Amino acid sequence: MYQTGRKKSLKNLEGGNELRNFISDYFDEGRLYNLEPGHPICINAPPDSGKTTFVLQKICDCTRRSGENVLLFVNRKALFGELHFKMLEVELEKEISYSGLQILEIQSIEGSGKKAQKLREKIKGYKYICVDECHYFVQDARFNPRTQVSFETLTELLPSHIFFFLSATPREFIDLMNKKLDYMYQLALQKYEGDVRCYEERLDKKRQEFEDLLLENNPQKYGPLSCLMEVDEDFEKWKQGEQIFPPEKPVRIELEIFNEIAPDYSSVDIWHFRNLDDLIPRITQDKGNYLIFVNSKKEGRRIKKLLNKKFKEQAGIQKSKNRAVFVDSNYQSEQNAKNVVKKIIEQGKLKVKVLITTSVLDNGINILDHKLSNLVLTTFDDIDAIQMIGRKRLRDGERLNLYLPYGAAKFFSRQLRTVIHNYECVRTIANTSFSVTSDYLLGSRELLKLKDNFFYKNSEGRWNLGKISFFKLYRQYSYAKKFWMDWRKTKTSF
Repeated sequence: MYQTGRKKSLKNLEGGNELRNFISDYFDEGRLYNLEPGHPICINAPPDSGKTTFVLQKICDCTRRSGENVLLFVNRKALFGELHFKMLEVELEKEISYSGLQILEIQSIEGSGKKAQKLREKIKGYKYICVDECHYFVQDARFNPRTQVSFETLTELLPSHIFFFLSATPREFIDLMNKKLDYMYQLALQKYEGDVRCYEERLDKKRQEFEDLLLENNPQKYGPLSCLMEVDEDFEKWKQGEQIFPPEKPVRIELEIFNEIAPDYSSVDIWHFRNLDDLIPRITQDKGNYLIFVNSKKEGRRIKKLLNKKFKEQAGIQKSKNRAVFVDSNYQSEQNAKNVVKKIIEQGKLKVKVLITTSVLDNGINILDHKLSNLVLTTFDDIDAIQMIGRKRLRDGERLNLYLPYGAAKFFSRQLRTVIHNYECVRTIANTSFSVTSDYLLGSRELLKLKDNFFYKNSEGRWNLGKISFFKLYRQYSYAKKFWMDWRKTKTSF
């Protein structure tokens, strides 16, 4: 049931830094012009802090003058549509076309077909590459193992391109990127050590040939007891003339983290509920609008049906029509859902009493509607929660009711047990090889259930366990294991 005694305010979880409105204030034109490849920047800032404006205006203005190209990756169809609408709204389309800006869904380079392969080659032609909502690589790896493909494609370009990674929740992405940069540096060191050995062997051989030639042609000057110093000097001059130089020691690429803006949650009030069914009477009686995030399409459709049935009982068929709408990844095939998303993109308005959605709307889109005063989450992932809260843009004087699940052990235990089970199923593969044959995968009932979420097929016909999927799964497993053990010790209701 709705817990009236569980209300509290959530204030500045990330510290006391002042919220600043425009990131572009920190990047003046001089700094942008002087950026060099091999120095990627991660901008960690909350929603509504100017990250997208920074890309669309500041970088594009800079690159337009220098004749360079900009590529902006987004991770959601709704965000893709919103950015295109913004370009038209602020009359940037013509100017941006001159700067060579292109917006792509990042999933477009993850496929195994010729189209994706051509796109992976095409992106090399853009000097500036910006990845919006970069937490995507880790968060979506829970159900899309091919984030591994896009991540590997982009990190290969780090030494030769200028990168910006943008997110309000980049913590796990930063950890992943630092692991990747460590790995890249270790590979570069191994190559460098091999190059040094080859260089020294080549040099020894050349020096011997050089000395033999000098002794043969100048026996009086370079006799057995003559000055070896002169040989060294002549050999050094010869090396410079032949441009034979030792290999340069690699430098580790460092991810620069811009982390000066903290989110402000002082206008958010937390309430707790046991399950979504218990919230339905309150939702149908409340004057404010609701945005509800669910974990599955099945749950979303079920709650939509229950809500519209309740609205019908209270207000009649005409008034209750479409008061609750469900949006998932196939929203463009359903007219009501398509219209709701279109209104959000074009106007920032929620033209429905209750919008129920999966993660398809969990980042990027902005809802400015003052009628939206209630947000319901059913996740236990903190990154998901921060992104979902950020969909509602709070203005001066507005407050947001945040509803979080509480008190239902079955709700959490089911999710926690699923994570633990999944990890224990795939860790043996991760400990030996991240690649298995089709026969091995299809022959295991447990692994077959996880195929779409954690495995993807490579060009050789083998199934790869997504390394990022496993990276995220291990983090969830560690959290779930600790959470579950702590709960069993205290035997306290969630």
